[in-house]
Amino acid sequence: MESFLIDAEILTPIIMAGAETALPEIRTQSIKGLLRWWYRFYKSSLVNSLDELKKAEAEIWGSTDKASLIKLRILSKPDSTQYAHLCMNDQRTKSPASKPYDKIKRKSYYPHATFQLKLSFSPFCTLSKKKEVIISLWLLSMLGGIGARWRRGFGSIKLKINNQTEYEDFSFEYPANRVEEILKTHLYNNASQWTSFSSNFPTLKNTKIYYLKPSDYCWNTWQQVMNDLRDKFYRTFKKKIGLSSIGSANPRKPSPLAIQIKQTQAGDFFGIVLVFRKYFRQRDIQLEINDFLKEQTFFQYKEVTYV
Repeated sequence: MESFLIDAEILTPIIMAGAETALPEIRTQSIKGLLRWWYRFYKSSLVNSLDELKKAEAEIWGSTDKASLIKLRILSKPDSTQYAHLCMNDQRTKSPASKPYDKIKRKSYYPHATFQLKLSFSPFCTLSKKKEVIISLWLLSMLGGIGARWRRGFGSIKLKINNQTEYEDFSFEYPANRVEEILKTHLYNNASQWTSFSSNFPTLKNTKIYYLKPSDYCWNTWQQVMNDLRDKFYRTFKKKIGLSSIGSANPRKPSPLAIQIKQTQAGDFFGIVLVFRKYFRQRDIQLEINDFLKEQTFFQYKEVTYV
């Protein structure tokens, strides 16, 4: 069974737990579930039907009738835990804030800590399927996060695959001043093969992706990024369009908006914003975010497109 090691560095607090919800725990089931989610995000643009997507997904990730072709193990765990404030690092007390943000917190694995995973492929896993697993890892590392609140900046990790020259064409690093180029190169290299299949699930071809950083300076810490994205982007945008939240728990409506925090090789931080679908509560969120970004002056931004 072919295996390789993956080093993971934590960029923003990871909020993940098992049966004891008060204690942080890295869980392979959760990570595999997110890898499967990113696989579906990528693969949905390349199939002709939902049945074809389900079949392709089951062949790699498994189903009730078929075992998964991959195994994921945790070899070492992070050694640093602190409380994370769940409202995008808002730590204000009830006065003057509208609620006690300082008490809305959970124990988390904290930035700069590391952990290691071992990914193993079944002997029946073909090279093309292995590469699709690597693409899922790349998407998770470069655009996403793990654990709770990953769509609001938490759980960002930087992955590094050890001693695998076979996959060197997948750069898991953001070179300084080349963020847009790296994203374009890897996200849209097969855009010519996209099909007309439309899914309610978020797909690469229907998602708008933005790269953000301040116009006048660089972010040097994850806290700076999260605070500015919270106040100058997320909350300002919600106020502008008259919504108190984008997404809801009851009834469950996953947010069509993901805000993530990443870091270049030079150490500077930047924001990634993904708008997964066009409409939310009869609002054209993709259009409204685009208009909002054009009007504001704090952020320098670029939309990452395949054109």
